[in-house]
Amino acid sequence: MQVFLGVAAAILILRVWYADTIAAGVRVQGVSLAGLNRREAIACLQKRFPQPRPDSVLALVAPDGEAWEVRHAEIAWVNDYEAAVDQALAAGKGIRLPGDLATFFKLAFTGLDIPLPTRFDEQALRSLLTRIAAGYRRAPQDARVVFEAGNITVLPESPGYAIDIEQTVARFRTAPVTTCRLPLAVHVIQPALRSSDLQDINARLSIFATQFNPHDEARTRNLKLAATLLDHRLLQPGQVFSFNAAIGPRTPERGFAK
Repeated sequence: MQVFLGVAAAILILRVWYADTIAAGVRVQGVSLAGLNRREAIACLQKRFPQPRPDSVLALVAPDGEAWEVRHAEIAWVNDYEAAVDQALAAGKGIRLPGDLATFFKLAFTGLDIPLPTRFDEQALRSLLTRIAAGYRRAPQDARVVFEAGNITVLPESPGYAIDIEQTVARFRTAPVTTCRLPLAVHVIQPALRSSDLQDINARLSIFATQFNPHDEARTRNLKLAATLLDHRLLQPGQVFSFNAAIGPRTPERGFAK
């Protein structure tokens, strides 16, 4: 009987004590909020994790090291104390005493640590990322063969990159506002030719040269453009080469002179 009364009394105390407060064992970013009501918990987090200065600078960094600076005020990036406390309060709301008494004590002793969420102006952030993405696109570089002084060298390929706006926004949702450098998420664009495609090339089979009048500006321009379009093309065994298909239409819109 005494044990029953003791448990009943404990349950009554817990119900009253934690009716409008955060359950024991609940923390936000390592800070215990146990026993605090919503207003007290928000004040505690504000003191422990002050908001960044509006002119604080974040560097958005691309894989090749190019960076863009954005001030917190531009995207209204701040700690979301209210959301953190709502999550902390909700952690104990699902516990129904006395049925969940074991769950209550498990939470109290093992604990629950909630990351401090942030909020930002998503429209402003997407607008910023769209501008960055429009000016940043790194085309992939194919592997290529260089013939110099009688030697064949295969230069390796390198991937291209395009900004992945959705994944970058997702990174903001989990990054603390104290972040100084945030890597931009990117789509990787693979090159068409890899070093492995060229590994069997070990000699120059032939060479051809032609003469032209360099003072003929239109023809010189056309030759340079055609040479650029033909350069580093790989012909697989049995493949037929078409000059017209490789060069394409020779029109002013594509840079060719009449």
